Amino acid sequence: MAILYKMEQLILAKRVQVVVLLLCGAAMGLQAVPAASIRVIEPAAIPYMRFLSKAEFDQRYPGQELETTAALKPGWYVSYVHESLNYYFGPVLLQATGADYKAQLETLVTAAVAQRPSIEDYELALTYEPQLESEEPAVEPKPQVAPEPLETGFWGFVRRVFGLGR
Repeated sequence: MAILYKMEQLILAKRVQVVVLLLCGAAMGLQAVPAASIRVIEPAAIPYMRFLSKAEFDQRYPGQELETTAALKPGWYVSYVHESLNYYFGPVLLQATGADYKAQLETLVTAAVAQRPSIEDYELALTYEPQLESEEPAVEPKPQVAPEPLETGFWGFVRRVFGLGR
């Protein structure tokens, strides 16, 4: 009987340790993780990615580091997002030009994935930035009713003076 009692206490103590470890792990997981910064590169750099090494590319096209997409200049951007990489190529004035740049980048990324199949879960998109997170629906203006034309002449004047005008 005493042996069973000691075993129950031991099992209960182990359960408490496991629960404490789980809670500590969950608390650590809730801590704020710094978001990856955004690297903005001019879209003319996309064709050069094919033959420049990473060091040469970074030297030639250093780009600009931003914290959020809200800091981007307005325009179309070709974005490549994979794990901690956030590359935004732009801004481009026309959506059609951005689609051409996206097609070029898509070709390069497809070739890179063929060489290194471990690259997966990437996102390639053409978006207009900065996007407002809380866009309110546009309020339609009320149609303005044209005022009735005022009566002219002597009787129109008398009606307006005494408040009898329409």
